[in-house]
Amino acid sequence: MKVKKAIIPAGGLGTRMLPITKSVPKELLPINMKPMIQYALEEGVKAGIKEILIIIRKDKDLIRNYLTGKVDEKLLNRKEIKYLEKLTRECKIDFAYQKYAKGLMDAISLGEDFVNNEPFAVLLPDNIMVSRIPCIKQLIDLFSERDKYSYIILKKFVGGIEPGEVDIGGVEYELISKNIYKITHIKNKKKRKVKLKNGEIGIKNFGRYVFKEDVFDYIKKFRTEYRGEYDDTPILNELASEGRLRGKLYNGLIFDTGNTAGYNKASLYFMNK
Repeated sequence: MKVKKAIIPAGGLGTRMLPITKSVPKELLPINMKPMIQYALEEGVKAGIKEILIIIRKDKDLIRNYLTGKVDEKLLNRKEIKYLEKLTRECKIDFAYQKYAKGLMDAISLGEDFVNNEPFAVLLPDNIMVSRIPCIKQLIDLFSERDKYSYIILKKFVGGIEPGEVDIGGVEYELISKNIYKITHIKNKKKRKVKLKNGEIGIKNFGRYVFKEDVFDYIKKFRTEYRGEYDDTPILNELASEGRLRGKLYNGLIFDTGNTAGYNKASLYFMNK
């Protein structure tokens, strides 16, 4: 079945970007004069997504206003406004409200009716991907070939070659074919990042997913077992334990714009491009 729908979770607190996120949703922070949520929207549209559900909280209605609100007549002829309106016409955008910021899987659970028993994509707006073929399209294309699996995007880091600090061995895997991996286990996120040594390899998953529609069954199963923030790791590990999770190695650029270092790197990249 073709993937035509996507969920963009945008209901988080943005604590890593305080104090600005006290008043402005993280997803609206501009990177080269364009908010990060727009990059996710563009990626989905370029990948052929026709319907998008954005998860927000009541105090983040600025996101809704930005994407669907009325524009002052004096600004209608500006090319930036025309582009944004064209983008939002190319797909159907709906919104759902997350009562509390309880994590990624809690946000995704709100999309069950929207998904309506179809496979769907998930794009985290604070991971900005740069590649010739849109990152989420790479996963969608894989799913169209083998739709019995759910898919996540992976990035390989090599100490001394690619800068940045990552969780070493964040993903355990078996190589299936070139750039395609069977995921066997994903370790819980660490509060402290570990810097790779020279030549040491670390593989980590980032915020792009294609899920089969039955992921909601797993969400319901685990909801009663977890309190506080409901992360994606237990769901992904349950899929992995049943041999139903695959990963695609991504060779494009990834900017984690949910923290100040990644946000600044992305801003410099797009300004210089």
